[in-house]
Amino acid sequence: MKTFLSLIICVLVFQLASSQSLNGVISDSISQEKIPYATVVLKNNQDVFLSGTTSNDNGYYSIEQASGTYKLELSFIGFKTIKQSITIDGNTTLNLVMTEELSNLEEVVIIAEQTTVRQLIDKKVINVGKDLLSIGGNAATILNQVSEISADENGAISLRGSNNVNVLVNGKPSPLGTTELLKQINASDISQVEVITSPSAKYQANGLTGIINIITNKKIKKGVSINTNLGANTLGGYNESANVNYGSDTFNYKLGASYNKGVFKNENTQKRIGTQPYNNVRDFEFNSDVYTANAGIDWFPNKFNEFSLGIDYTDNGHTLVNQGTITQNAISTFQNTLGIHSHKTFNINGNYRHFFKNKEDFIEVDAQFSDNTNVLSSAFDPNIDALDNITDNDVFISNIAIEHSVKINNDLLLESGGLWTKQELNNIRSFTSNNTQTLNERFKNNQSTYALYSLVKYDMNKFAVQVGLRGELFNREANLITNNLDINNNFANLFPSFHVSYNINDNQSATFGYNRRTSRPSLDQVNPIILQLNEFYMDVGNPSLQPEYSNNIDLNYSLRKDVFSFNTSLSYRSKENVITTTNVLNSEGVNVYMPINSGKTDAFGTELSLTVKPKKWFNSTLNFSWYYEKFKEDQIGFTRNFNRSYNFSFKNNFKISNKTKAVLSWRYNGNEYNFQDIQKVNQQIDLALSHKILKNKGSINLRITDIFNTREYGGTDTGIGFSEQYQFKPVSQVAHISFSYQIDKVSKKRNKKDREYDSGIID
Repeated sequence: MKTFLSLIICVLVFQLASSQSLNGVISDSISQEKIPYATVVLKNNQDVFLSGTTSNDNGYYSIEQASGTYKLELSFIGFKTIKQSITIDGNTTLNLVMTEELSNLEEVVIIAEQTTVRQLIDKKVINVGKDLLSIGGNAATILNQVSEISADENGAISLRGSNNVNVLVNGKPSPLGTTELLKQINASDISQVEVITSPSAKYQANGLTGIINIITNKKIKKGVSINTNLGANTLGGYNESANVNYGSDTFNYKLGASYNKGVFKNENTQKRIGTQPYNNVRDFEFNSDVYTANAGIDWFPNKFNEFSLGIDYTDNGHTLVNQGTITQNAISTFQNTLGIHSHKTFNINGNYRHFFKNKEDFIEVDAQFSDNTNVLSSAFDPNIDALDNITDNDVFISNIAIEHSVKINNDLLLESGGLWTKQELNNIRSFTSNNTQTLNERFKNNQSTYALYSLVKYDMNKFAVQVGLRGELFNREANLITNNLDINNNFANLFPSFHVSYNINDNQSATFGYNRRTSRPSLDQVNPIILQLNEFYMDVGNPSLQPEYSNNIDLNYSLRKDVFSFNTSLSYRSKENVITTTNVLNSEGVNVYMPINSGKTDAFGTELSLTVKPKKWFNSTLNFSWYYEKFKEDQIGFTRNFNRSYNFSFKNNFKISNKTKAVLSWRYNGNEYNFQDIQKVNQQIDLALSHKILKNKGSINLRITDIFNTREYGGTDTGIGFSEQYQFKPVSQVAHISFSYQIDKVSKKRNKKDREYDSGIID
């Protein structure tokens, strides 16, 4: 250990002693965002290559070179190449600004799209702002275009074959559960998705597989900016939204509102054989009305201080109608199940940042408070072994975070921070029979998280090293008032992280990441109140459930050329105290699902991505993912001791003219084997078109999902003494049409960071 520290000190001394270098920051001329992986080359007056490098995650570059006059070339995909003469005199700083490359080709020529994926030291950033396959969709539509992610219209989501993932919006979680959250965010409001499969210590440690951070369009505009969207689909859904921004040198104001009418339909078939067999054929229809409103103000009193205040409100109400025939013991019964859900959320966020000598030396305080109410009712007609019920959840979440960043020199950056979050929840569930209340259950839950972290980033020309440590203290005090049952959890843990990136040359780079993470039991998993979905299924929490832990290793490699790019990753997870769900058939013929702690598993994964741009008018991306997890020892009660899944996606982008572009995509999910069930193959082909009008300020967009009507889900769920086959066929062959209009000007971006908070999950 002493030898290692001595080596690090020697390297630091050498770097600090070097006095002949060229360094600086590369940024976008319009958004002022830093540009990573831009290529910087120095040549002599005879155009002979002398040295070169690529910018790091923060757009910073540094080249060691003797004093003198040289030719500099700066290039990055989608931006104009910069060539200029520069003079190095000692330690020279030169900040560079790049401009997006605009095509001067005629209307009949098709132009290729720029690359939309960036692999950073600890995450992948996907720019989805121009993705035509998101037209008329929601956040789940966007996420389903990402190769590592699988998502459906119902909001069910998995990352790298696992649903143990933390979903954030602008770095902050929602009081809503993932299924509700993804359905209420319009795709047109999303600019980027960050897939953080190897989180550093600055991120909250909860979520074994990683973090998905959805970044919405929140750029601040100087002048007046207006954006409107209208859309509809052949299922009867439609949406409309409007956003207005006004900016000046001192103030920026934002105001927005939207309405979304969502419609989703499917046909379900369930058939149990073995113990207490039955057959259930149903038609399902989901209708939602989602209203949102938001407002914000940013104040820039001087170059050293920035303030912001934002509020948003969402009213998400929907009905779930499930009609079908149940056949059991040669008796058929028609049943109508009606669910009425209401989710109302009010958030207020305040932020203050103070800069010191430069933009990377700052201290920031961020506070967010969220009030969320949920009313969920289920009615069965007739009541067949299932009572009508109403659940009322009220959640209030308080979060306060502080972060400090210090730039020691051009190569060394220190970050540290703290987080406090508290969630207070009241849960009341009432059951009725023949309009008479038969039972009332009440559950209270108060939980808090206290966290501190520290992170060191050091750039050594081609190498970048990031080391961090996070400590978290989690406390839960819950009480099932009806039964006077107390649940008390206290978990204190340390979570280290280590990341290395290496720029092999101008075209190749590699990253390595290690971290330790946890998955603490959610409220739903420990809540002992029984949630009966219908007469055949019920969920029961486990108050004695303990956290799951994992040690994770990720290795990524990227190759970038003029006509193609290639990315691949390998991952390994060593899990302990694994949380799984048992499925047991009780004496009444009801499947009872309950989470338990099982043994240890090893999980492996690989991802491949190849993008080819053979023509200026066409580019194509092929993705492949494969995941495998296996128990180290066989477990009782499971059909098999492993999980396995794989998928392909093939996406083709065309630009027919300066005004018209198209996308054709195919996604294939292979047979998926889980501990207790097998899911069969499902696939679909989608097409999207977009045409600009009104001097390119407006666009008409068309998206057709599942052109050949091939998407369907099905499989077999097996337990002790029974086997159940299920088939799920959504109405997926749907046409979406939309119109958008935007008046935009040069932007000035607020430096406020997106913050990650704890959340109270409500489904």
